[in-house]
Amino acid sequence: MMYVNVGVKQMKFNQQTKLMYIMEHLGAIEDLLKDNIDEALLAASLRDIKFILERQLQSINERKGLAR
Repeated sequence: MMYVNVGVKQMKFNQQTKLMYIMEHLGAIEDLLKDNIDEALLAASLRDIKFILERQLQSINERKGLAR
């Protein structure tokens, strides 16, 4: 379970929020990999991860009636 400290309270992230948080960070990682000697290999792995996470997020949105 992922928690964020907010003052004295801790906020609990739901699965949808965690997936969106990960997706944002993957974008930042993609930017940091620019000009890396193994950029193509690493980018391919990140694409696979993003595909899986997007599928999970889509499933959550469909269950909630929020599908795009």
